[in-house]
Order: sequence, then C-alpha cells, then structure tokens
Amino acid sequence: MFYRGISWAKGAPEGCPDRALAGSAGAPAKEPDLSHRRKSVLHALALVLCLGSVFAGQAQLNSPYSNYGFGDLQAPEYGAARAMGRLSAGLIDNDILNIGNPASFAWINRATLDLGIGGTILTLQEQDSENTNRSGNGTLSHLALGVPLWKNHMGLVLGLTPYSRVSYALRQELVRDSTIGRERLDYEGNGSLYRAHAGVGGRWKNFGVGVNASFLFGSLNYARFVTFLDSASEGAYSTQAVVSDRVRDLLLDGGIAYRFDLPNDLV
Repeated sequence: MFYRGISWAKGAPEGCPDRALAGSAGAPAKEPDLSHRRKSVLHALALVLCLGSVFAGQAQLNSPYSNYGFGDLQAPEYGAARAMGRLSAGLIDNDILNIGNPASFAWINRATLDLGIGGTILTLQEQDSENTNRSGNGTLSHLALGVPLWKNHMGLVLGLTPYSRVSYALRQELVRDSTIGRERLDYEGNGSLYRAHAGVGGRWKNFGVGVNASFLFGSLNYARFVTFLDSASEGAYSTQAVVSDRVRDLLLDGGIAYRFDLPNDLV
C-alpha cells in the first residue's frame, strides 16, 4: 500500500508560529504565496493520477475467489488507518480523514485532500503440484476531500473508494463423455463496485457523533464458454453463457467518539 496525503489550510495551525507572516525586524511581512501553494497541490494531484493510470494498465489480478458474491471485498479504510492495522474506530486526528468512524470528522481543522495508491500481488499454486500462477494489479485506492464546516467542531468529508472487484480467467480441459471427447471450459469475470460517500460529523466538548451516506454503484460481468476439441464431437455446438449484474444501492452508517487526554504520568 502506497499512501500520499496532502493538506493545506489558510494561515497556520493553532499553537504554531505563522512563519509565512514573519519577517525580519523593520521589514514588511510577506504575504503567503497562495498561487505557488495551489500549483504545488495541482502538480501533486496530477502526479498521483498519472501513477494511478500506469498501475491500472498493468496485468489484471487473477483471483478465482472473486467469482463468489460481490467479488473480492476491498478494505474501506484510507491509507493512515491501513498503515496501523486497519485501526479506525478510535482513530481521531486533526489531519487524518477516517471513514471508519465519521464522528472523527468533527475534529477536522483544515481542508485536507487524501489520495492513495494500492497494489496487490496474488500467487496461486495447484494442489500436489509445483505449477504456480502469479498476477497483480494497482490502482488508486481512495480519493477524499475533508473540509471544516465549523473549525474543530464540525466537518464534512466527500470520498470515492472501491468496494469490491471481480477479476479472473480460468481454463480447464476434461472428458465428461467419451462419445463427445475433450471439452475446454473457460471461465472469465471482470468488473468493480465503487462507493461514493458524503459524511458529516459534529461534536460538543469531547463527545462526537457522525454519519456517512454512501451510494454503491458498478457492474460485474461473468462468462462461461464450452468448446469441443475432438472430431468425435462433430455436430456439437460450442456454447457460451454471459451474465452482467448492475448494482445500485444506498448505504448508511454512523459512529460516536469520545476524546480525552491521558494523565502526564501515563504518557
């Protein structure tokens, strides 16, 4: 998992000197170069999108397990939570967006852009055999924007994350009927589901509450092909079955949080 977070805010964080406005004695204070800051953010965004398109163009993951249900479910957490073992319920930080507990949005104190790039490598090995198959893929793992509606009291987060992925291509040759001969069976699947969400969190003193409203969308495609290989099967027609599922649904989840400081002798 590769993670890149970008954040910016008007002015300086609380408790820190405003270096942008500090000048030498007798010299006028310099105004912050907002145009340069915007250009830096745009350049970083363009770099992440380019990397994401490069990774997306790599070989697709071949996961037979994605044939079941909605496919391989993707971790919903953003990069910071994944880096801490998918910790999310108790993660509260002014500079970290945590979709796992929308109550944490209440502590956002600056506009934050959060982008992540993720990759997976899967190795399959046949039972009682040394034959292996290795595949992998990479893509943008999440895109989110958090803004304070009321600094350190209420925040809003908009985001887009993958929900599940179907990606496999399998082939099998066998003889089920001697009068027909050899058959080749091909199984293929592809598609993804995505989750677009908007969440808001607010707090009173140290107690926070939040809610996420999400829209689940995407399509999953499954195909099966039967090809007859021997001359004994002359007159038999190769067949195929294709199924495409389109998913549209609404999801709603919430969370609560209570934040307190530990005594100095415990830190």
